[in-house]
Amino acid sequence: MHMVALFCVALLFSGCGQSYEFKGTAYDPPEAAAEIQGEIGNGESFRLSDLKGDVVVIFFGYTNCPDVCPLTLAEISKVYKQLGAETADLK
Repeated sequence: MHMVALFCVALLFSGCGQSYEFKGTAYDPPEAAAEIQGEIGNGESFRLSDLKGDVVVIFFGYTNCPDVCPLTLAEISKVYKQLGAETADLK
C-alpha cells in the first residue's frame, strides 16, 4: 500500500515541472536562406532554391559522428512521426 501511495506522489510531482521552453531562434520576420547546393545521400544534386516556397528541414550530419548526430536524427524522426499527415508537404 505504501508503494502505491509513493508512486502516486511521485507521479503527481512529475507533472509539476516547468513547461516546455523554446530553445531555438525565432526569426521574425523570417529571413531568406542563402543558396545551398551539393549532393544528397543518393548522389542526386540538390539546390535549396529549387524548394523555394516549401517548408524545408535540413540536417547537416556526418557518417563518423558517434553521439550527437544519431541522437539528433532520432529526435527529428520522432517529431516527424508525431506530426503524421502534417508532414505531407515537408521537404
